[in-house]
Amino acid sequence: VVLFLDDIEVGPWLPAPLPPGVRCIVAPRSNTMPKGFARLHLQCLEGPAAVELQRRFTYAGKAPERVNPLWLKLASQLPQRLATAELPSLVTTTVELLEKDLGPCVTFVLGAIACSRVGLQPKEINELLQPEFPGAVWEEVARRLAPLLVQAETGAVQLKRLLQICAERKVPPEERVQVHKRLAVFFSSQLDPRRRVEACFHFFRTGNLARLLDSLVAWPIFQVLERDHRSALLEYCRAVGGYAVVRRALAKAGTTSLPQRIIVGRFLSHVGEFAAAKEMLLEAKKEAAVSKDPTDLGQVCTLIAENEIRYWDSLRNWSSPAALKDLMDNSQTAVTIFEDQLRCCDRMSSRVDYAQALSRWANGCFKISCVTNMVFAYRFLGKADDAIQKVEELFKGCPPSKVLGRAILVRGVAKLVLGHNRQRYTLPHREILVEASQLLTRAEEILVKAAGEVNEGSIYTHGNLGELYL
Repeated sequence: VVLFLDDIEVGPWLPAPLPPGVRCIVAPRSNTMPKGFARLHLQCLEGPAAVELQRRFTYAGKAPERVNPLWLKLASQLPQRLATAELPSLVTTTVELLEKDLGPCVTFVLGAIACSRVGLQPKEINELLQPEFPGAVWEEVARRLAPLLVQAETGAVQLKRLLQICAERKVPPEERVQVHKRLAVFFSSQLDPRRRVEACFHFFRTGNLARLLDSLVAWPIFQVLERDHRSALLEYCRAVGGYAVVRRALAKAGTTSLPQRIIVGRFLSHVGEFAAAKEMLLEAKKEAAVSKDPTDLGQVCTLIAENEIRYWDSLRNWSSPAALKDLMDNSQTAVTIFEDQLRCCDRMSSRVDYAQALSRWANGCFKISCVTNMVFAYRFLGKADDAIQKVEELFKGCPPSKVLGRAILVRGVAKLVLGHNRQRYTLPHREILVEASQLLTRAEEILVKAAGEVNEGSIYTHGNLGELYL
């Protein structure tokens, strides 16, 4: 998407950060550019350069205002005889001329960036250049290719799509493997775990699964992967032989501290290793019970309750309230702890913790209502509804969030269960089912806004809405 903005003030309404897919912005200069705007802003040419463009870019019968702005920017740096009409050819010509001036370091550095997962930092690019091309500096390449580069919010340099295609053509597959090997060695030596984690991607791309497994179970790397790159972590786990292989490797490496047990338990629950997750989290619960910080126990209890929810949702065969004892006990403990914490210190983090505990408690309540008599079912469904109303009050006026979306989802399912119970006993139920439909639809809208089209909660909104309308 390319945004063309006229004489308007861009600052107050342009979203920051910019939406995915926005590649460049053509607009007047502004003193109120939000974060992320400046790096995509193509400055207008002024003075003699603009006059020269007006003269030259009647090229191929096209008026200047009808020509792609990126084409204008690149063509203005080339002799007129080399300014081909097709933009991809113009990009290739620009790179070839730069190679003639600066040598093979251009192909090398473009290949390295093209093979990276999320781009490379300028400092990293210079470090990669020095052993093979002493004296070569990235800044000169960056200056000449500036219209074809993007700087991510992390500071990493990325290639625009046309330059990415050009770089991939210049580096054939067999050479690309060597680039990945070199990048794997380079990132393995980095001190910062947030950058060392990139070595896993390059071991994965070269098929070095033994090194991949060793790298991803190293604690600093696993911690970063689980927190910031969970999709990549799942892909790596499948590549090395499955989640059970990673679980055994983590156990062998040793997970002895409370934070380690919490993170590994949360991960195992997320990937469906429910028994192993419960074992890990119960160990963590013993340690959290004697912690000076009561919220440690609250967090562990919330995770145990969430693991129980995932376990029973995968089976759908709980037969009595007794089967849900661990879910109810742990969620109730978490609610009590975080309610007290919120009274002491009303911060957003405290509200999030309390809301998550209430959602797990409400989930357990509607599950119990499915396997008990009608009198008790009404009582537990009422408790679930009250709990989620508290969550909605906590986030009143706040932007959409996964916590709120999941809570409203639970309330929608509780209403659905209540409606079906009343339908079973031939009692008035239509208005309750309509309310359930509205809540589930609202939950889906919030989850999509907060987490995107693909998220765990949407599985349940779609499933329950499908059941409702069948």
